[in-house]
Amino acid sequence: MISRARRLELFDFYVLEKRCPICSNWPRAERPRRREEIDVIPIQGGICGRCAMAFVKSISARVTAEEHKAVQEARREERSRGLYRLPSQVLRDIRSKAAKH
Repeated sequence: MISRARRLELFDFYVLEKRCPICSNWPRAERPRRREEIDVIPIQGGICGRCAMAFVKSISARVTAEEHKAVQEARREERSRGLYRLPSQVLRDIRSKAAKH
C-alpha cells in the first residue's frame, strides 16, 4: 500500500479540479462531456488528473494495422483539402462508417 505522502509526491504535478485552468469554470455535470473536446493544455500551472487523462485519451488510440492505414490515408486527404483534425476524430468517423456497413 502506498502512503498518502508518497501518493501526493508522485502526483504533485496535478492540481485539484477547483484550481484546474481548463475545467474549474465548467458546470460539474458538463465536465465529462466537455473534457472530450480538449485539444490543447496549458504548459504552466498544471491541470487536474481528469483533464490530463482526457487529453491523453484524445491523442492516443489502440488501432489495428488496417485502421492505422485508413487513418493515415484519410488524414493525408484532409490535409490536401486544408482540413486538420485530430487522429482520434478521424478514427471515430472511420469506425462509425464501418459500423453502419
